[in-house]
Amino acid sequence: MAMDKNIHRRLKAWLDHELPPDAARRVEAALAGSPALRDEVDDYRWLSRAIREGGDGAAPVPDVDRILSRARMFDRSEERVVRVLRRVVYATAAVMVLSVSWIAASLADAQWRSKASAQGTDGLVELIDQQERLAVLALRDRDG
Repeated sequence: MAMDKNIHRRLKAWLDHELPPDAARRVEAALAGSPALRDEVDDYRWLSRAIREGGDGAAPVPDVDRILSRARMFDRSEERVVRVLRRVVYATAAVMVLSVSWIAASLADAQWRSKASAQGTDGLVELIDQQERLAVLALRDRDG
């Protein structure tokens, strides 16, 4: 059975009888299949009892290994989120640079063509367009 990401929060709600019946059954099924979750429930019950009774002066001994394993799990998931966000930022920046470059090239080309047309060099513009088409065809033939 796949472990619910929010099982620790659900355990506390289950202990406080705050879950709907179907959610409570899912928590009970998870408890049946996981000694670690049962230990966690025992810890919560002990802590709740100690708080209600005012404590006997003895603090619980924390399970350091369990605490460290949870911390490592959260660190890895946080690192994964940071990596994904970093890639999104890089991709966005690349798209922006390419877009600005394309717009600048289009504006420069349009400006050059309007100047060339105004100067009566339409034949030159047509020749350049023809050369561009030939270059594109040559590249397509080369790449197959």
